[in-house]
Amino acid sequence: MPDSSLPGAELEYFLRTVSSAWGLALEEQMGILGSTVEDFLQMSKDAPAGGLARRADLAAEVNSIHASLRLIYSFDQDARGWLRRPNSAPVFGGLTPLQALMRHDAGLTLRIAKYAQSAASGDFS
Repeated sequence: MPDSSLPGAELEYFLRTVSSAWGLALEEQMGILGSTVEDFLQMSKDAPAGGLARRADLAAEVNSIHASLRLIYSFDQDARGWLRRPNSAPVFGGLTPLQALMRHDAGLTLRIAKYAQSAASGDFS
């Protein structure tokens, strides 16, 4: 996992490692980060601190979900299947986890991260 004190490290880990493991298309990557490709490229060039920090926070939560899924599933394709299947847990509201993440709602992403951590640990209390 990246050094969470460095926003760029969280984004790089998401873009290089998580996106690849999950088989995410570019549009899905940007949807999770709450950005269009054009916005993200412009933001990367201009590097406004607020936009980068917000996306790094989202990336950190998604990276946490990835870490939890690695504990649950032995193979990346199993985690990909989980991401793309509708989930009946209340946190997803009938959506697939990927669809829920693409709503780029920081609170929802955090709830999904906590759900994944609970599933990995087996503790749903």
